[in-house]
Amino acid sequence: MKRILIFIVPLAMLVGLIGCQQKPTFFVEEGDLSFDVDTVFFDSIFVNFDSPTERLTVYNNSGKNIRISKIEFENGSGFGLIFDGLTANEIENYELTDGDSVVAFISFNSSVKDEFLRDRLRFTVGDQTQSVDIEAYVFDGVFLQDSLL
Repeated sequence: MKRILIFIVPLAMLVGLIGCQQKPTFFVEEGDLSFDVDTVFFDSIFVNFDSPTERLTVYNNSGKNIRISKIEFENGSGFGLIFDGLTANEIENYELTDGDSVVAFISFNSSVKDEFLRDRLRFTVGDQTQSVDIEAYVFDGVFLQDSLL
């Protein structure tokens, strides 16, 4: 039994050390992202009420590890962003490995009533910019409480 342990323990340590070595990862500022939708649409948002959160998935199928230089709203008109757990209106130098994806959650709150609002979420990779349209219809709702119709 002792001979088996003398052989297995060093072998397991050697396999563990070899398995822990990672290849160096390089990120480039070029390549195309793809998205699960071309427009994120909010329907029937009421003034001064938080909207449901809409989801956008960003994919990197470019064959390269990509560094996204900047993620931002074009106009910043009341939309909120949670990107891979980061809450911000602008994110810089986000790294997305080849074949990976990330989820963005977009929310909306407005005090403007009876209006159609449009913005774009821009993704800048190097000198190339891609965007996803975001649209919302905002209504001034009339809420009746304790009323008989």
